[in-house]
Amino acid sequence: MLVLSLNASGADKKLLPPAMLKKIAAHCSTHLGFEKKSFEAALAFVPPKTIQSLNHDFRGKNKPTNVLSFPQFTTAELKKLKPSAKQTIYLGDIILCKTVIVSETLKLKKPLNHHLIHLVVHGVLHLLGYDHMNNAESLRMETLEKVILAGLGIKDPYVIDEPKRERKKK
Repeated sequence: MLVLSLNASGADKKLLPPAMLKKIAAHCSTHLGFEKKSFEAALAFVPPKTIQSLNHDFRGKNKPTNVLSFPQFTTAELKKLKPSAKQTIYLGDIILCKTVIVSETLKLKKPLNHHLIHLVVHGVLHLLGYDHMNNAESLRMETLEKVILAGLGIKDPYVIDEPKRERKKK
């Protein structure tokens, strides 16, 4: 089973309460075949300047971003692991920027909790070696995200809802 822990306090902790993290972890575990394996990952919120610095240092992009994942293992190393329920394997860290995430939700007109949960799932998949560097990888990762999110009652995050047009009265 995957365990997600949030290193936060106050308002940030309310964004991802323990019950929600447990639910996200359970759905990820089910769809990734982790029911009899023990994995852990940590999440943290950081300000825009911190995530911009990390994004610059590790990805060469000098701008803030919504989420960054820092895997403990390479994809090749992950494939060699033989996790069990008795041994917990630490997958890595997921860093989130609330300011960027809130801005995106306003722009996309999506519920904050849905977008945030999507980014946590996205981060978990990155820790497990999934990526979106080409079309085939993107399709594989996005398909898995959609399945996990659907189990959490969240619709396809890649579909942008068109604003409803008002009908003219005759």
